[in-house]
Amino acid sequence: MPSIFVLGTEDCVNNHLIYVRFSLPKPSNSKIVARANQSLPSTADADRSENLPRCGAEESGSLSTAVAETLNDLGNVERDQNRMEDARKAYVEALTIFRESAQKNPETYLADVAKTLNDLGKLDCDQNRLDDARKAFDEALTIRRQLVQKNPEIYLPDVAETLNNIGVFYSKQNRTTEARKAYGEALTMRRELAKENPEAYLSDVGKTLYNMGELGRERKRMKEARKGLDEALRIYEPLANQDPEQFSPDVMRVKKLLDELPR
Repeated sequence: MPSIFVLGTEDCVNNHLIYVRFSLPKPSNSKIVARANQSLPSTADADRSENLPRCGAEESGSLSTAVAETLNDLGNVERDQNRMEDARKAYVEALTIFRESAQKNPETYLADVAKTLNDLGKLDCDQNRLDDARKAFDEALTIRRQLVQKNPEIYLPDVAETLNNIGVFYSKQNRTTEARKAYGEALTMRRELAKENPEAYLSDVGKTLYNMGELGRERKRMKEARKGLDEALRIYEPLANQDPEQFSPDVMRVKKLLDELPR
């Protein structure tokens, strides 16, 4: 990786982005690279800057929200690649930065606090740290419900996302009633969003229907499970025809679960 570490807070932000560009395996970091490339000097410029001085401790300690966004993205990549403790470190550092920024400017940065809490809650759920997951999801949902009151068009998808995750959380704890309630509220929101913008939100409807189908199967409610999975399949198959790379795995996942249901 090129050693382009230069003085100045803005340059230190670029250093984090350069780290993401050059250190993460492809193709997992493709979305992050696309974003980072908008902010970065060219690779050739990076190589020519090899002997520039490094960031001082004070500059690197600046709580830059741009760095926090990259750290949150990095946490997502680490989680996807099952490097859970590395993901946790990235999320916690991002959350610290966003919290401090939100204290000064809540209108701008509270949504970022909620996003990182939501992602951290998913990680906690993956690692069966259920008390931590519940705290993270509860705080994320509280913030997002506050934000949706001011701007539902922007923040309703975020509320639905956290409710879906809370449904997963309750399902892990065998709290079927609470899981069904969370999924039901998420599904209502996602259907509403998909009516307005199916291209953006129809796949989210499929995701919640799949989760509800999985919950039904686990609780031996086979009719309920089949109903949710059948609808999820009707959503995913046309999407997979348009974008096989993204949605074919979802079709396979739903069909597998349907095949496992008793006839």
